[in-house]
Amino acid sequence: MLLLTKLSNFFILAEKVANTEQASPSPLYSFLPMVVLFALMYFLLIRPQKKKQKQVEQMRNELKAGNRIVTIGGFVGKVKKIVDDEIYLVLNTEENKHVVIKKWAVQTVLTKEEAREIEKNSKKALNEPISESDGDELDVAESSKSKEEVEKLDEFKK
Repeated sequence: MLLLTKLSNFFILAEKVANTEQASPSPLYSFLPMVVLFALMYFLLIRPQKKKQKQVEQMRNELKAGNRIVTIGGFVGKVKKIVDDEIYLVLNTEENKHVVIKKWAVQTVLTKEEAREIEKNSKKALNEPISESDGDELDVAESSKSKEEVEKLDEFKK
């Protein structure tokens, strides 16, 4: 009888062990893919963006009078003075127009070679005469109007 009770206890214990082995995997294993995905996103997306943002902020903080810059709107000019977060900018035009922009609107600071090249090209472009036929050809070439509509516009212009 003693042997029978010990044997039944053994089978009960074996059944409990078998049931625990068939239990669902640890919650850590189901949580692990999300952790790996977040780490991958951090190293591929978030970290490089923060690094670039720090570089841009440093570039904007190191601006000084005399730097040639390009704004996010595409304007090219020379920094005249900086007051707090405002930059007084002289644009490269015949009249040397003065504008005020915010510091966050600066996209890049040009090197001396880039600034010379842009200044040379802008002076060349400002000195070239613009013929009237250039504008008409451009309008007709880019127009999606039919030939009849173009002829009517030409007659109207005369």
